[in-house]
Amino acid sequence: MNKQLIVLFAGVLLLATMFAAACAPHATTVAAGTGEIHVRVTDSDNNPLWGGKVVSDSQPDGQLKLEGLTDNNGDVVFEGIKSGDYEFYVSRFNYNETYITIVVKPGQTTNTTVQMAISDPPLPSPTTTD
Repeated sequence: MNKQLIVLFAGVLLLATMFAAACAPHATTVAAGTGEIHVRVTDSDNNPLWGGKVVSDSQPDGQLKLEGLTDNNGDVVFEGIKSGDYEFYVSRFNYNETYITIVVKPGQTTNTTVQMAISDPPLPSPTTTD
């Protein structure tokens, strides 16, 4: 009977410890060697351009290719990415493609603004036929 009581007590103690560990607040940590990139895309008058495509052409070994579209404020953010050198191209309908190089340092946010020029000549507007 004593053995059964000890095994039962040990089981209850183990479950209580696991429950307490699961309920305890956990600190969120940034992976070592990672950082962030914030890109703002604007036109030649510094107005934000939504729908701009920002794509990495090259990135550090082991980092997947990055790709994002700018929001209404012209911003795209890449979080928790490997530190190192990146090359991006930025494109948007009716604007010249632009290339940028960004260096990401561990634990830091790299902010950059890309000013795009309207393509010359602008692409024609779609026409409809009746």
